[in-house]
Amino acid sequence: MNELRDVSSNYLVSIIVASYNNEQYLRECLESCIAQTYRPLEVIVADDCSTDNSRSILTEYAQRYPEVIRPIFNSCNLGIAANRHNAITKCHGVYLCALDSDDMFASEKKIAREMQVILDHLIKGKDAAAFSNVLVAFNDGRIISSKDRKNILEGNIFESVFFHESFIPRDYLYKKDFYFQSGGYDLTLPTNEDYDLNLKVAKLCEFYYTGFDGIVYRRHFSGLSAWPLKKRIANLWKVYRNNSGNLDVGISPRIAKRKYKFYLKKICNNYFKKTKKNNSASLRIMISYMGLINAFRYVGFVKLFTYWRLKRTELSRS
Repeated sequence: MNELRDVSSNYLVSIIVASYNNEQYLRECLESCIAQTYRPLEVIVADDCSTDNSRSILTEYAQRYPEVIRPIFNSCNLGIAANRHNAITKCHGVYLCALDSDDMFASEKKIAREMQVILDHLIKGKDAAAFSNVLVAFNDGRIISSKDRKNILEGNIFESVFFHESFIPRDYLYKKDFYFQSGGYDLTLPTNEDYDLNLKVAKLCEFYYTGFDGIVYRRHFSGLSAWPLKKRIANLWKVYRNNSGNLDVGISPRIAKRKYKFYLKKICNNYFKKTKKNNSASLRIMISYMGLINAFRYVGFVKLFTYWRLKRTELSRS
């Protein structure tokens, strides 16, 4: 990667921060946004009716940095997807970058580096999205690991991201127009709404990598990624249904479904390894959760309900 140039431009960048009960991490998140060297910049923080001290923290930062921080206080809890969507509709930026309130930027040059990549391609007449590496951290911010840089692809990444065969960009920088052209977040998804949007945007533009660390993703038990396995699998299957129609016509629907189910099975296996439960149960979970999709075609509701109860009983005894 070439030396970073001064890429401050007339393109306003909006950082969209979704906030809900993360007072212990919120200051670090906001400080990492304010420290960004790129200008012009606005930080839209949408608080979804937090019951902790988040509101007062946001008010404090808005008073200290009125030219950058713009808080939004929802009158009722919207959920993560609707909260982010609401913030995007109220931002003024030409380009967007999302950031969860329990995460933070790994470098003060994160936005500047990604904007440099975008401008380099814009000169060539191509609108692109730009992403950086992701560091995984404990609650206290200590780095656990880095995502696998060897698995990073650039350009048209839709298919590889769909099947989880490559690095999945997180909190990338992209044009706001692409958000609305793609249809935006699926407001019915309580989790994995960012993965769904990633796929939609990847159908509209190519993605390019900065070569630098950009995000510190905090892994903890209160985050959305800690949702029960059953709900996560159900949401991922909906993402499949939302986006499988955009696969290349040369890919057989049967093969596509088989490959995606293989990825879901890996999630189950990883879950059982972490929880130290019997790995063989992951296969039964797959049959139970994923089998429901096709089972509706062959059996009535009563039979399906009985099938599900038997599987649950079998799993509880393992």
